[in-house]
Amino acid sequence: MGRIFRNIKRLVTPLIYSLVPSKGVPPRGVNFEKITFNLKGVERTAGLFIPKGYSSSKEWPLIVYLHGGGERFCDADIRFANHQLIRLAINEYEKEFPAVVLLPLCLGDKVWAHIPAKPIQTNWRLSTFGTESAPNVSDYLTESIQYVLSNYNIDKLRVSLTGHSMGGEGAMRYGAQHSNKISAIAASAGSAVIVPSDAPKLAKMNIWMYQGSDDHISTNALARQNVKAIQDAGGNVIYKELGGVGHEVGENFFLDPNLIDWLVTQRLHSYA
Repeated sequence: MGRIFRNIKRLVTPLIYSLVPSKGVPPRGVNFEKITFNLKGVERTAGLFIPKGYSSSKEWPLIVYLHGGGERFCDADIRFANHQLIRLAINEYEKEFPAVVLLPLCLGDKVWAHIPAKPIQTNWRLSTFGTESAPNVSDYLTESIQYVLSNYNIDKLRVSLTGHSMGGEGAMRYGAQHSNKISAIAASAGSAVIVPSDAPKLAKMNIWMYQGSDDHISTNALARQNVKAIQDAGGNVIYKELGGVGHEVGENFFLDPNLIDWLVTQRLHSYA
């Protein structure tokens, strides 16, 4: 009975707390397309935002946006793009958007990257996932990034990760596991779970964490604990906590006028 309850809660609760718009308009000047690639004999898709001024004559930064757990999609098209908080950043960017944006899909009851069993996690995540190690889509995420690197003129020193909620959690965890390839991590409400052994790797990365003080899914207590672990390992984290705001803090983060500029200027192994 407990497992059944957790599975129901796992599906329903993120939907309640996911405040990304269910409807929307395409970003201004959007050139969004579906990419298709093969993963272990299975055709998979992802979404790709191409800036209006994209040209293969120069290298472009790549921003990989990971969606939250309240969003489940079976395919990628323009409607998928409209659900993402990253579209707020694209819409509000005053100049020509300076990066290619990859929108992968986390299909099924999975998480973005491997989380070991019995991690440090919030009470909400414990009641949702238990102590089990949930299935993950890290292989798919790696392959989707590789597809973009192989087919577009991307600056491999400027491949960054961002996301909200489960996407923020995934950005931190996947980024730590691929710290030799990821230039920066910008995580919104991504502290529902932390893996202490990641701290030394994260300490060598450019990281910006955004957190709501009243969030009970990704709590500020766990976010602060993660920041301290990274700092104790020699890292320097940009940490901003928004008072009186809960899990919806992602809207504030992706409307921050400094976010995109920060992501595209960070370089691999060059720490701010």
